[in-house]
Amino acid sequence: EKVYLCFDSDEAGMQALFRVVPILLDLEVDIYVIKLPSGKKDPADVVYESDRLWIDSVNNAFPLIDFLIDYAKSKNSNIKDLRNFSDTYIIPIISKMAKVIHRAHAINVLSRAIDLPEEAIYSAIIEKGKNKNYTKDIPIQGVSRPSSPPVHEIFIGLTKLSNSLKSIGCETLVDDLFTKFLGSKVGDI
Repeated sequence: EKVYLCFDSDEAGMQALFRVVPILLDLEVDIYVIKLPSGKKDPADVVYESDRLWIDSVNNAFPLIDFLIDYAKSKNSNIKDLRNFSDTYIIPIISKMAKVIHRAHAINVLSRAIDLPEEAIYSAIIEKGKNKNYTKDIPIQGVSRPSSPPVHEIFIGLTKLSNSLKSIGCETLVDDLFTKFLGSKVGDI
């Protein structure tokens, strides 16, 4: 029911976050983002340096909307830029939230952060909600979108993931995910 994300604390890490969030929103899970301690760039470095530091970071993970607003404020020094960032990156994510209560909370938090009435955000969400493929157009400054890996590499990665999940008793989950995203069960492929 809950997914905790942690990426490198650079623009490439944010690009990865923006790629994975729409997939997780489709799964209707609660998303939390682990913010690395100041001065730390890589999650593996934090884990290697101190178990306690990592555990504290996980325990202090931000709900997705809070993390996005915090990130937006760190990148945009004035309200106009913050609103533009929100319109481009945050509102499309809110529009994909399946749970009404999460959407309402996100709208309330964003409304206070960008000093606009909730009604204005609802209108923007309705507009963004019409474009279901918005993620194709989400660039992060200074980061070009990587090309897709070859099909055989994707299949090898999915097979390894499948084997790992099956080894911990998640056979049904694996078959459901493969069927949802690829149209067939692992064995059929």
